[in-house]
Amino acid sequence: MGIAQFLCRQFRKPVDRIGRRKGRRIGKHVRRAARQNFRAGATQIKVMAGGGVASQFDPIHATQMSVEELEAIVEVAKDYGSYVLVHAYHDRSVNRAIDAGVRVIDHNFLVSEETIIRMKEEGVALSAQAVMSLEAFADPEGITFFSADQKAKAKSVNAGAQQMFEWAIKHDVLIVTGGDMFGPDVVRQAENVLWFNKVANNNLLSLKTATSNAAEVLSWSGGMNPYKDGTLGTIAEGGYADIILVDGNPLEDLDAILRQNVDFVMKDGLVYKNWLPDENAPAFQPAGPQRDAYFGNL
Repeated sequence: MGIAQFLCRQFRKPVDRIGRRKGRRIGKHVRRAARQNFRAGATQIKVMAGGGVASQFDPIHATQMSVEELEAIVEVAKDYGSYVLVHAYHDRSVNRAIDAGVRVIDHNFLVSEETIIRMKEEGVALSAQAVMSLEAFADPEGITFFSADQKAKAKSVNAGAQQMFEWAIKHDVLIVTGGDMFGPDVVRQAENVLWFNKVANNNLLSLKTATSNAAEVLSWSGGMNPYKDGTLGTIAEGGYADIILVDGNPLEDLDAILRQNVDFVMKDGLVYKNWLPDENAPAFQPAGPQRDAYFGNL
């Protein structure tokens, strides 16, 4: 959900259209927009609470959504047993969101250490996009489709990213890996863990951002959580059969999690990739009618 003229305008999924259309109104209408998003299949609500980098007409210094609007959206999410996360970069937009009861901040690259401390004290999680902030935005001139203003915004994010990550690690904020990647970079999701680790220098902590930490935050969706029949983030009886086997020990070398080193992928008990040498190992199983129907509802 977001203000119509800004970042949400770039997206075209049905839930985004609902949020964008209703986002043109203020006050009581954000409640209706949030409810419609849940009705359309949302498990939690994301709100654009500040400006962005890639959005051409979206000043990064802007603070979007009033406290009253954010509180109304948070109230709806709580009524559904779920939570709200926001897209925000700087102190004013992040602290306004926390004031309203938001539980996760996406980006956060331009905040002060005081805001990081507040996030820790109030149990607010950080969704970190390490590849874009540390790698891609290190050379904004190389992003040929960016305008001069977009390049300037990217440069400012890159300048603040490492310090923000250092503060978040220092104060033990709950951190999850976020992608914020599109097009050909979608297949590089694992590299977010590696780039984050360039700051963290802690393989276990970096792995947790993409595994157990992420499972914890997703569990905040409560009754809206689509994975209600077992545990996530564990390999145990009664848990979801989501397993990735890699060639190597990522606690010793994080490169083991890169795509070329992944030998086996199982999702919901179905095998999607198997490079294991054992001829008795499970073979690939295509999705059946029930799973096709499930994906059709996403």
